Amino acid sequence: PPSESQRSIASTDTSNSNSPAPAAAQTSPAAAAAAAAGPAKAEDGARDILNTKAQIKVGRILSAEPLPNSAKLLKMRVDLGNEDTRQVMAGLAQYIKPGDLANRLVCVVSNLKPAKLAGEPSEAMVLAAEAVGPANKLNVYTLIPPEGSQPGDLIHLDGVTPPETYPKVMKPDVWRKVVPGLTVQGGKATFEGTPLLSSQGLVTLPPEVPDGAEIH
Repeated sequence: PPSESQRSIASTDTSNSNSPAPAAAQTSPAAAAAAAAGPAKAEDGARDILNTKAQIKVGRILSAEPLPNSAKLLKMRVDLGNEDTRQVMAGLAQYIKPGDLANRLVCVVSNLKPAKLAGEPSEAMVLAAEAVGPANKLNVYTLIPPEGSQPGDLIHLDGVTPPETYPKVMKPDVWRKVVPGLTVQGGKATFEGTPLLSSQGLVTLPPEVPDGAEIH
């Protein structure tokens, strides 16, 4: 749905229940086959990238508005904690009303190299999952940080201690090596089957999101 260099997707209410419709969604045939085969696999070295180079934080969406020159993009302001507020362009306009995103907690790749989308700077990327619903309609769901999360909380793999410092900037082609391993498994955001979490608990998705749904 979003852009070449920064792909993001989303879903529903400000309480972070994050469910666009009660109807069960389903994966695409390719994703369904991948789910049956087990957790997705990424390129060699991708796990190390996720553990040591990709800085993922909890963010709070302060505002979201459509762009007059784009049918797909929303322009958002996202609080990443410690007085760090970013402008983020996300391909959510066809999936969710801007007002429904206000005050939502999301998971954000905070050190992805900034890009210009539709002439506007985008300084981070919101992570979300996608799944095909009734009538082959694509639904999108922002990842749900655990209860008690605050902007700036670090997201990392279960069993991994986050590094004290991350690279200031990570190029999109480095991040793309990680993406194939990111899927939904048992209602949780995972990398090759290992859950993503913070100090507060697991990163989750709404119950209707099926196993194998891809996270971007």
